[in-house]
Amino acid sequence: MAQQANAGWALKIPYAARLSEGQKLWQLDRHTTAGEQLVSGDAATAALRQLLPLVNRSGASPGVVGTSVSLMTEWGGSESVLTSAASRLHDYAARQTFGDTGALVALPLEVRLAMEMAVHEDIERRAMEGELHVLEQAWRDAEEVAAIADDLLMPTGITGALARLRARGST
Repeated sequence: MAQQANAGWALKIPYAARLSEGQKLWQLDRHTTAGEQLVSGDAATAALRQLLPLVNRSGASPGVVGTSVSLMTEWGGSESVLTSAASRLHDYAARQTFGDTGALVALPLEVRLAMEMAVHEDIERRAMEGELHVLEQAWRDAEEVAAIADDLLMPTGITGALARLRARGST
């Protein structure tokens, strides 16, 4: 992860010319990489959606999860969490005693969990909005069916009288 002046944050993704036999992508370090690609915006967010569940696969205690939620609130929501975490890389690096201080695994667990929550929050919100749209349409359909059913049970004389009263009330 890296801080960028214009975009707020970006993701540095190392790549190898060729992996050694049995070597996993997550085992790459600065000695085995052929280079790195800087990714920002939606592509970086999509990459984090896939990477963070792997990095955080061991889970966390309720206390750490609570701290992560507090960070989300303190830092102001989804996109702000990622920018805030990137802006604090120097502070996290000062606490780091080994490895690449910009690596996701080097970030404090509560920060990584807050980031994971943030990158999934937008998708969950969109899904909920989509579900609400479906529920709204189902509600309209049910009201339409109920209106038809009400008219079926009403005697013809009353239906006509109601129509005349409605017409008189709208003028």
